[in-house]
Amino acid sequence: MLTLDAKYDLKLSDTCTSYKKTDNPALDLIFKTENKMMFGQPFYVVAEDQLDLKGFKIRKNLKVEIGTRTIASLGLFLQRIKNTGIILYGRDIRKEIPKTVPTLEKIKASFNAMLLLMMSFVIFPFSFNSAFSHAVKANFWACDDVLFALDKPLSTTKQEILDICSIFGKSEIDSEHLLMSLEYKKTKDNMKLSKGFVFGYMIKSTKFVYGLYAVALKKMLRK
Repeated sequence: MLTLDAKYDLKLSDTCTSYKKTDNPALDLIFKTENKMMFGQPFYVVAEDQLDLKGFKIRKNLKVEIGTRTIASLGLFLQRIKNTGIILYGRDIRKEIPKTVPTLEKIKASFNAMLLLMMSFVIFPFSFNSAFSHAVKANFWACDDVLFALDKPLSTTKQEILDICSIFGKSEIDSEHLLMSLEYKKTKDNMKLSKGFVFGYMIKSTKFVYGLYAVALKKMLRK
């Protein structure tokens, strides 16, 4: 679609784009690069014959296949389908998704939050509002990753936060930061942010995400 838009000037990019466009050329370049890192499309937008559910693979698209074999966890996405997916039409594939997930898929899932945090620091000098949005999201993606790694069901953001807090408790993670992040998710578009506040929040989010991964790894090793 984007190729046709560029070729025939269909004006589709006015309402549909694969990355956030801004008036800042440097920030535009960063968002475009981030988009390329995510393979230029959601990796799960594929034809049925491309999807290998049992092997957690996507075939017939080299770029997407490389991505899902290296840093993108198809297993995490399939688990979310299994736990929260709603059938609109067609065949119900939820029963076909394997119950056992390879360890490699769980490891790859951890890259989600880490990539978001990295991009928040890259974006910060150009737009601390966008950096804040990335950092807020990273906390919730980390909860996704950990619940997935511990073979716990995925749900809504609010429920997942409650689940994480009940699994680890205040002594192991900064649950206050996580609950505050949930409030920021609701109000961030109307918040008056300062660079100092955003940078401090990004540091806290980094500590939270890596701290959560550390305690989750310890719990997994004790099993």
